[in-house]
Amino acid sequence: MSPVTRSKQKNMANNELPITSCNSMRTVSNEQNMISFMDISPYLPVYSGQNDEDIEYFIYQFDELASLQQWPDKKKLLILKSRLRHKALNYLIENPILKEESDYKTFTKKLISQFC
Repeated sequence: MSPVTRSKQKNMANNELPITSCNSMRTVSNEQNMISFMDISPYLPVYSGQNDEDIEYFIYQFDELASLQQWPDKKKLLILKSRLRHKALNYLIENPILKEESDYKTFTKKLISQFC
């Protein structure tokens, strides 16, 4: 029996989930069953600033997923900025003060005031 097989059996005996590969991009443990960003990214909403989009609903959806992932505010801010498109992204790019904003709640309030 190979050392890898013995390690997998030991993990399973301890009620731990086996790690299948170094390239799995997924962190799994009994204490924290988190899904990787790569797994969740297709479900993260995108906001373009079009008239038929609701900025408050976009932020609500984003916050729900971020909460499930237990992201800290700095990570939420970085990922939220990456989900902006078209008008919303242009607004971010054209406003250097907003672009440099490091407080998640302040940033979302400014987005809401611009697009509501």
